[in-house]
Amino acid sequence: GTEQLTDMQREILQGIREGMERMVDATFTDHNESQAEVDRARDALAECDDELDNVTIEGKARTSRSKEASHSDCRAAQKSLKALRDKDCRTYHKSATNQGMPDCMKTYDPKPDIEDDHAMHSMHACLSDISAWASQLNSSLSEERDDCHGAAKLHDRKILECNELQAAYETAFCSYHEGLTGGCSSYISCRSSKTASQRRVHAGVQVAEAGRKTEYEAAARIDCLLKVFDASATEQPERLQGCASIHVNTSALDIVYHAPTPALDCTTDPVATYPCDDQWLNRSYKTKAWYMEAPTAACTVCAHLTTPAPTPAPTPAPTPA
Repeated sequence: GTEQLTDMQREILQGIREGMERMVDATFTDHNESQAEVDRARDALAECDDELDNVTIEGKARTSRSKEASHSDCRAAQKSLKALRDKDCRTYHKSATNQGMPDCMKTYDPKPDIEDDHAMHSMHACLSDISAWASQLNSSLSEERDDCHGAAKLHDRKILECNELQAAYETAFCSYHEGLTGGCSSYISCRSSKTASQRRVHAGVQVAEAGRKTEYEAAARIDCLLKVFDASATEQPERLQGCASIHVNTSALDIVYHAPTPALDCTTDPVATYPCDDQWLNRSYKTKAWYMEAPTAACTVCAHLTTPAPTPAPTPAPTPA
């Protein structure tokens, strides 16, 4: 019993108890640090979702759709203006090439016999017809010419406007393409890296967790054995037997592991085709109702998809003779 322990023995036992307490405290400190490490791995993976700037990408998509609509509307108007120009100019050209001269001009004699009253009368009558015809023809042709030229100018200005809108649309789509493909690529890379890091963290922490639980169980059993020394001689055998079958609850040292969050839907399908690609040209331009009468200008390739020309090596200076 305790009456048999010397002061030195008691001091030794107390030292062991204090050492066990410090070890248990350290075990829980390590547990908290491991839990924090697991939580950080979870948070690092979640940052991938935060870094995927869907708001900016969707903004680029909306801008691209808006520019496409503006360009398409402009080409439809260009088609209408071409039809108006063609109609007005056909009318002008038809009038100019079918003037319907007075019949008397076919037999008009610019040198009539002044003694012949009938000839002189015919001359004046024909000139009167020619004058009326020419005045009316000049007036109508001038009006039709102005209509033709005016419609042509409106059409030409619309072409320039539509070409500018086309360039703006292609630039906007290229920006959308670059934002979506770059964003998805970075997101996939981030997810892959952070998921692999999370697995490594979990594997390492699981080993440490098992070790801490073993240490905690050992400390609990040692504490139980130390208490045997505090019991009376009659109680010691029973207490010792109890230590052999003690159940140590280690649930306080359980680590909460986090399954990877589901990946966000990041698909590049909307930009699978892009400016100047044949499929993109067909979808965006060539299948439109306006295309045959309002064809587009030359397409501009996306700058981020072009391979810059290699910089030529500098020409070495000639070696002095």
